[in-house]
Amino acid sequence: MAMLISEFFTWWYGAGWSQTITDLKRRLDKTIQMFSIPVILRTLFAPWRRIITPPGKSLDTRFRSFIDNMISRLVGLAVRLITLAVALIVVTGVILVSLLVIIVWPLLPVVVFVALVKGFIR
Repeated sequence: MAMLISEFFTWWYGAGWSQTITDLKRRLDKTIQMFSIPVILRTLFAPWRRIITPPGKSLDTRFRSFIDNMISRLVGLAVRLITLAVALIVVTGVILVSLLVIIVWPLLPVVVFVALVKGFIR
């Protein structure tokens, strides 16, 4: 029994903690990739869904094309900024939960032990 407890604590404070931190980093990377943050930043001012109007030959059609393309870019900018804002909130949440896990991880066996002792004393 003592060997089992010893191996548990060796794993908990060694490989278990290391694996937990690796998993938390992986979760943060997946969240960033889920929102495609690098792609959104690269294409921030790109037209929405690549909707562009080719310019015509007359000045009137060129002006309309310019206005249409600017509206498409503004819509794309608005949608991408909203997506970035949501991504920032979610990534912040993932970081906060990860920090909480890192702080609580070493304390958890102690909490379980104290809870067991208090349960037997009552």
